[in-house]
Amino acid sequence: MKTKWTTGFLLGFFLAANSSGAERSSQTNPSIELATITIEIYDYAHMEPGRLLEAERIAGATLLKAGVKAEWLAESTEGAPFSTGECAVAANPTHLTLRVLPDSLSNSFRFVRSDALGFASLCGRFSSNAWVLSDRVMDFALVRSVLYERLLGAVIAHELSHLLLGENTHSGAGLMHASWSRGELTAVACGQLALSDTERKRIHAEVIARHDGASVAMAHVPSWDSRTRPN
Repeated sequence: MKTKWTTGFLLGFFLAANSSGAERSSQTNPSIELATITIEIYDYAHMEPGRLLEAERIAGATLLKAGVKAEWLAESTEGAPFSTGECAVAANPTHLTLRVLPDSLSNSFRFVRSDALGFASLCGRFSSNAWVLSDRVMDFALVRSVLYERLLGAVIAHELSHLLLGENTHSGAGLMHASWSRGELTAVACGQLALSDTERKRIHAEVIARHDGASVAMAHVPSWDSRTRPN
């Protein structure tokens, strides 16, 4: 299956300061049942644990406003396979994979623009693989005087949202804007850059669909006969 790569947030940004795209959204609608998504993280950049945890918290808060609870699993990179051309759909569609890459690895992706901070692989109904480029995020945070953890959390939320929203999901403003404006970067710094109402509804519906897909997949897994013991 052909992989379609979607580049996330780009380093370039518009100078217009009057269009932040920030949305002072309310908390999760209590009438919406929370749906859970699991995110397996492979930290090839070997970040300080506290910084990555804070970025996870920020990204998780963004998804929570869409009625989606993120469960983060830190996976060891020791012996973990690393590919520059993955087009794989997770066996469990409720599991996403996020890889945090330093420059030494991100440079292996020849198709990724030099000004990109992250990207996602869209292939199949339930795409599951996204990457964030930690050194580029750090450099950009320093140049724009944005707290690194907040910028990283926003980039993570952007890329995970690509997986859940599907193709052609860049918007004209807000979190899913391809190139954040000065006002949007201010919103990142304040923890206020958000998904639109439409995007939140689509993400929630997609996670529900993934749970339905996982249930169907499990229904086709043969169960052990009660009289048989596994070896």
